[in-house]
Amino acid sequence: KVCRGAQLQAARSADLMNLWLELEMQMGDANLALDKRRRMFETVPKDRVNGSAYLRMLLGNQDFATAKNVIEKIDAEGWGDQINPLKALWWASQGKDAEARKIFDDLLKAAKPEDQIRIGPHVAFARAMADLNAVKLAMGVLQDARPLQSKESMEIDREIGDIYFSRGMYKESM
Repeated sequence: KVCRGAQLQAARSADLMNLWLELEMQMGDANLALDKRRRMFETVPKDRVNGSAYLRMLLGNQDFATAKNVIEKIDAEGWGDQINPLKALWWASQGKDAEARKIFDDLLKAAKPEDQIRIGPHVAFARAMADLNAVKLAMGVLQDARPLQSKESMEIDREIGDIYFSRGMYKESM
């Protein structure tokens, strides 16, 4: 109710608008939030926060055809490398983890040889997937990177624990 009452303020603040729409999606009128995000995306497709949120909402509703159109529009807007996690999420949302994983594997193959043996690309992709709730896919990428981690700092093991813990999956985080 507070955020709905502050809609005029939300219109002037992108952060408040995104907070309001996130709350509407989770605890209020999800259709209102979806419609507002759609209209915002049509008006300003370069808004990465709104575009990503709109895409996640479409995928949550299993509207894969519209989500594919949104991805194509985002790609045309020049989001650069940020498009790849969204494409992977599109596949993962349909239960096609192999296709989602292929996006990462292709990116890794195209990287410089020295970057292929570093954990950075694995961690970045896994975090992006986890942030988009594709935790299973994130864990697969991190498991494959375990041999690359330092024995002293165990970065991958810590990342796995952090992702599980931040999602309340305490047993898995141990």
